[in-house]
Amino acid sequence: MSNSKSPKVLEFTSSELSHKIDLMFVFERPTADNLHVNGFPVCWKVVSFSATGVTAATIDYTGNTGLFVPQTQSGHHVSAYGWQHCEVGQKCTLKTDDQNQDYLTHAVDDISGIIQCVNETDHLAIVGLLTTLFQGLLHGLGSRIEPIFVWEGIVPDSTLSFPFTPVLKIYATSNYKAGELIRGDIPYPALFEADLNTLLPFTSWKLLYDPATGEIKIEAA
Repeated sequence: MSNSKSPKVLEFTSSELSHKIDLMFVFERPTADNLHVNGFPVCWKVVSFSATGVTAATIDYTGNTGLFVPQTQSGHHVSAYGWQHCEVGQKCTLKTDDQNQDYLTHAVDDISGIIQCVNETDHLAIVGLLTTLFQGLLHGLGSRIEPIFVWEGIVPDSTLSFPFTPVLKIYATSNYKAGELIRGDIPYPALFEADLNTLLPFTSWKLLYDPATGEIKIEAA
């Protein structure tokens, strides 16, 4: 059986920072059990906070997940060619149609605690994990999906298996854009790290900057 959804809303505010700050939101990379599969996070969101006045930003996480067939633009921006709703405890199968395009089958219940994707193509495959912005998207009412991971090098007749815990990390950096594939280590310390499943449905956070030391912090409001 699939896991229960755990929607979360995180509110971030700042006041008179005296320095413009960009925050990058990224999920911690899940560990796949395939030794030769390369997994990379995708920048989930980037939010800018102004140097003067008050900035407020609301981050919504619905708890919905899905698998998708990635397409990359300029070698680093990820978009979804085709996707299927798939949660922990479910699996999809990757196949190739008569026009030589990869596609995913509908998810079926499978092994508790993990998400799986079976590669039934005849080539090394690429698969990604995404989260959906709107609950209504699953019923055709929305249009926003957000890639958060990509795995490359899935060999034919193998299964990609991984657990997924939504551990969110936040960094102060303007070097990444939403939807960008992150192939290397992020060379900055995380200002925030939390398993979203452990948070209350709504939480409020403050972004702080000390101009004397250059220290940036995120604290509970």
